[in-house]
Amino acid sequence: MWVVTEIRDGESFTWTTGGRGLRFTAGHELRDGAGGEVTVVLTFEVSGPLAPLATLLAGRTIRDHVDTEARSLKAWCEAHRG
Repeated sequence: MWVVTEIRDGESFTWTTGGRGLRFTAGHELRDGAGGEVTVVLTFEVSGPLAPLATLLAGRTIRDHVDTEARSLKAWCEAHRG
């Protein structure tokens, strides 16, 4: 289960999941650009003693999921542009 561990209203949120020996942390941050555009910065961290093994086994899948989230969010925002 993912648990939200930090919220900065209108700016970012972070959630984590994991257990003994392994923790996953995902960050989602909004950054204002000079021309009024907004950039979303997605981060993903694997930590703990089992992190090297988890990254080796699932690193590509994790990257694919983050990339899919970024594409989906971009498409939604563009479709709902005000």
